Amino acid sequence: MRKITSSVVLFCLVFLFFMTITGCNAVSLDFNAVNLDSNIASNHCVCKSKIYLDKYVLAENNKLVLVNDALSSGTNEITIDSLTSDGEYVYYLVSDIALTDDGADWDSRILRWDGTEMLDIARWDRPLSGSNNRSMKIHGDYIYFFRENDNGSNFVCRVQRDGGEVEALCENNTDITYTGIYFIDDSVYVQYNRNLYKTDLENLSPAVLSDDKMILSKVQRIFLQDGRFYYARYMDDSSTTNLYSMSPDGGDETLVLENIHELSVVFIDDMIYFSYNDPEEIGRVMVDGEEKIIYNQTHGSVYCYDIATGNITDVATDLDIVFSELFNINDSYILAEAYTNEQYVASASGYTTQYMLVPTDGSEAMILEMGT
Repeated sequence: MRKITSSVVLFCLVFLFFMTITGCNAVSLDFNAVNLDSNIASNHCVCKSKIYLDKYVLAENNKLVLVNDALSSGTNEITIDSLTSDGEYVYYLVSDIALTDDGADWDSRILRWDGTEMLDIARWDRPLSGSNNRSMKIHGDYIYFFRENDNGSNFVCRVQRDGGEVEALCENNTDITYTGIYFIDDSVYVQYNRNLYKTDLENLSPAVLSDDKMILSKVQRIFLQDGRFYYARYMDDSSTTNLYSMSPDGGDETLVLENIHELSVVFIDDMIYFSYNDPEEIGRVMVDGEEKIIYNQTHGSVYCYDIATGNITDVATDLDIVFSELFNINDSYILAEAYTNEQYVASASGYTTQYMLVPTDGSEAMILEMGT
């Protein structure tokens, strides 16, 4: 009996030692999919339980590894303008810049990743100047997106999910851009010049977007969640942003959250994760001969708003963390572009993008190493 007891004790000690040296860095990677039905280009999604972020996928060793060589730079400069997922595939909107003796050749592509191989499903030449919204939207058999034109603005376009010719769905001879598209039943909602219009696919051109079709004006970020629009609007003081919701017919406007940080809003299931705009000075640096004050805009805090009840609960507060953008959140971790206060101050004149897993229990944050 004594030998058995000693063996058990020895086993427990070995087990605890093993857990100490291997389990201290174990991270719960069980993130749910976030709502990507927004007018803001996203560089994060969850597909088949894998976390995709920019060119990378989060591996079991808590490192970000390159998804596929098609996304690597090589001799060209390749950037991810946005990505999205339908649960089966991940779709990338990619800019590919090749330097030439005459300047540069710039084209855009949409790629589809199935977890094994990358398929090139659309490609087009891209003007070297002009502005555009680079969000993508999956609806039916198509991917909807926006394509730059020679007027300095853009078109609403689509391509079949399996690939094919890019189809322009409108004319736009103005210098004003489209910035979002949404689908509810047979209706199409398009954001143009910061206004939201209810229309259809045959009537997307600016010439037919009349005032009687406009249901929302002067708004920035828009989400479609459970049949309602949620949108961020700058208030009259130009420094406060509130979040509202509205029914698809343009009625029943409701104030949801006040004084939020616009880039720190994430919809997961029936919850809205967000940060208040609560700037705190964390340092001062000289930039181009002038003193610049650096702020931690969100005070290192994240909250959760329950859409059903209206209750707000604390998720995490780490005063030494600057959240630049929130991507995903579970009970244990916040996935974000984030920096320590010291890093953020030091990088005021230019910085390299950094991704973190920030524990919700206040323990030390983990910088995600990026590699091939």
